[in-house]
Amino acid sequence: MGYRWRKTKSNKHILMETQDVAYKRFVYLRKIQEYRKEKRPIVFTDESYIDSAHVSGKGWSDDSNAGVAAPLSKGERLIFLHAGGEMGFVKNCLTMWRANIKTGDYHDNVNGKMYFKWLTEKLIPNVPPRTVVVIDNASYHNVQVDKCPTSKNTKSEMQDWLIQKNIAFSSSSLKVELYELIRQHKPAHIRYQIDEIMREHGHDILRLPPYHPELNAIELIWADVKNWVAAHNVTFNIHDVERLVNQKFETITETDWKKICENVKKMEEKFIGVQSQLEDTIESFVIDLGAESSEEDNSDFSEDDIEDGNLSGIEELI
Repeated sequence: MGYRWRKTKSNKHILMETQDVAYKRFVYLRKIQEYRKEKRPIVFTDESYIDSAHVSGKGWSDDSNAGVAAPLSKGERLIFLHAGGEMGFVKNCLTMWRANIKTGDYHDNVNGKMYFKWLTEKLIPNVPPRTVVVIDNASYHNVQVDKCPTSKNTKSEMQDWLIQKNIAFSSSSLKVELYELIRQHKPAHIRYQIDEIMREHGHDILRLPPYHPELNAIELIWADVKNWVAAHNVTFNIHDVERLVNQKFETITETDWKKICENVKKMEEKFIGVQSQLEDTIESFVIDLGAESSEEDNSDFSEDDIEDGNLSGIEELI
């Protein structure tokens, strides 16, 4: 009947091609290519989780029901945080802990203080000089230093911030005018806590564009670890799951990392190609019929055509 079994589509690709996200992707790709040309080490970092009842959806069994049923509850949750790149995992960087709360979003189990502690005590002492650390856009990655005022701040607080940044404003300006002025200048004055500490140690932070986990090499490591644990988890005990996670991490080699990083590079090239094709396609549909066109631009049309109204405004693309 023309039907076939296939993966359900998502609308993520629509979000990925919005103007804002496409621009952030362009900036990210340009920067990471520059860093690679400079031969700087690229380290991918991320956090993930696994539940004690995490099992494969299929398994071998006999005619009995023994060993088939998985627990109804997902059980306890284990959070892990690690980093790696073409050099393999960053040594002594793996951190795991059990979640104190469990919601649908594991990011609730991580905060800026915890991440900053891991960054300073685990990551920075173990990465090579001039490392570029790739992170996503989780809120605890974006804790600001000297945070810009919001609309909830008082008028005097907004004025103090503008004076501190040497931004001119009128003493008669209303609060809404001051906030609009802050919004205009905010991008130039945003400073993140982890960016500051990394720069102090000679490293740089590079943030992934939103909705692009495929550009983060460690996401493929997580998938490999979770699939392996799911295939070997038979006790649904958090202690055994932690042991399995450690066991799998120890088997992932530098060669495995290099293969994954090469796949990520190919994905980057694909996005660069898609962006160029998209812009070329859009450019081919741009027609300027404005009044500022030069005489040369209108040389194919006579004055009689214009006076007689023979130009419809929709002309054939050549």
